[in-house]
Amino acid sequence: MRADSVYRSRFNVPILNAQTLMPGVYLSMKEFQNNKPSIQEDEWKPDRAVNILYTKERDGNWVVTRREVFGFCDGRNIWFRIENSFFPGFQEGNTFLVIAPIYLKRKKSYGKNYTYITKKGGYTYGDVITVDEKDRSVYQLDMDTGEFY
Repeated sequence: MRADSVYRSRFNVPILNAQTLMPGVYLSMKEFQNNKPSIQEDEWKPDRAVNILYTKERDGNWVVTRREVFGFCDGRNIWFRIENSFFPGFQEGNTFLVIAPIYLKRKKSYGKNYTYITKKGGYTYGDVITVDEKDRSVYQLDMDTGEFY
C-alpha cells in the first residue's frame, strides 16, 4: 500500500464527508466521527454566563446533562464541549476548528517572551505584554485522538 493512500485513508471518516449532520448528543469521539449521536433528544439553552444542555432520559424526564459528552449537533451546526461549556465547530479541510476560551493558570516571563501555562500545556509568544484572565484562541481537533490543541 502506498504511503499517500494510507494518509488519505485516515480521513475517510463519515463526519468529514457527511452531506447531512445527524442531530443529537455525541458521548464520544467515535460517535462524532461516525456522525451517529447516541442521544437524539436534547435541548440547548445558551446564556451569556453558562450554556446548559438538557437531554431526555429513558424515563421521559428532561435533565441537565452532567455526564461527559464530546459535543452535540442541532442538525446544521456542531458544538464541542470545552472547559465545561459548548462552542461551535467549523469544518476546515480534514478537521474542525473552534474558538474557545483558555483559562490561564499563571504566566512565566523569560526576557521578552511570556509563556502562558494552561490546563492543556503551554504556549509562548514573543513581546506579549497584555494578560487577560480569559483568552479566546483557535483550537484544532485532532481527528485521531479527539483532543483540541
